Amino acid sequence: MALCQVIRRKHRKLCAGDLRDDIQILDRSIAPPEGGSADYTIDINDTTAPFIGASISTPAGKKMFDGTGTEYDITHIFGVYYEPEYTSENYVLFESRLFRILFAEDLEERHEWTLLYCTERGTTDNAVNLV
Repeated sequence: MALCQVIRRKHRKLCAGDLRDDIQILDRSIAPPEGGSADYTIDINDTTAPFIGASISTPAGKKMFDGTGTEYDITHIFGVYYEPEYTSENYVLFESRLFRILFAEDLEERHEWTLLYCTERGTTDNAVNLV
């Protein structure tokens, strides 16, 4: 695995030394409604996930559409070592702030680095953000 590589086509560079912030990648599942309720809730169920190193950038003015055509602002981009399990079904937890992964980009399909394009969802402390 390369410690530092230059992505020539897009002029991007990501180095192992850039991974200086600790994040957690959390799994999520949809919990069925309780009682007679019709509302499903998202259950963030893997708060014991290991911490991994990441580089963090905050782009300005970037937007992305999800599979349903909803437009989201990209608030943060996390650079991490490549893992095929990182998808839009996961969340990023960084300093008690929760980020929804909108898209995971395998840089140049080399299976070395992944960029996680995220939007901030809120903290896990507020009950309103758990729905």
